[in-house]
Amino acid sequence: MENISKENNVKYLKEFSKEELLNYLKNESQQTIKLKVKSKEEIIEVVSFVKEQNNINEEKIKLNFSIFEVSEVKDFSYLFKTVNKILNNEEFSYLGLANWDVSNATNMEGMFEISKEFNEDISNWKVQNVTNMSRMFYDAWIFSQEINNWDVSNVTDMSYMFYGAISFDQPLNNWNVSKVTDMSGMFSGACNFNKPLNKWDTSNVENMREMFRYAEYFNQNINN
Repeated sequence: MENISKENNVKYLKEFSKEELLNYLKNESQQTIKLKVKSKEEIIEVVSFVKEQNNINEEKIKLNFSIFEVSEVKDFSYLFKTVNKILNNEEFSYLGLANWDVSNATNMEGMFEISKEFNEDISNWKVQNVTNMSRMFYDAWIFSQEINNWDVSNVTDMSYMFYGAISFDQPLNNWNVSKVTDMSGMFSGACNFNKPLNKWDTSNVENMREMFRYAEYFNQNINN
């Protein structure tokens, strides 16, 4: 393989031939380089390639998302909703997402929507540039990981962020939500969530419609 950056130990997707990509994916556990992508569309391109190969070959590929180097990707919207439409649960693994560099991301809308098997530790993600987290964990049924230390200070839209996230019950009180304008449906259907939010500055929120609808266990003091 040529054109590999020795400094970063990566190789851009466009530098792979189909044969090289197939060999890379089949021997993923032995790889010493990361597959660098510039957009979510390139990730989906690899996902679709895996599905295509699994449909025609007896030897199946299981895609591990740890192979991707995503530091240039800005838009992750609906990424894993799309992945789940293309691949079945046996064809991919969420393992390795903890190490993704998402520091340039600005849009995570619906990123894990309907990712019903997702429950990976993403507590160390650097999300300081993200402005949209609407529907991010929508119907992510088993997700309940620590994300209290995320820097969400630039997020303006958290609408339906934890909608239907029926297992989620983690602290969020450290979040700086002072720029958020839309929290509609944020915890709607998050039936197990019951953590303090009394430190939140919601002075710029314009829409809280159905924010706690069907959040049956929520019983925190938010009168301030």
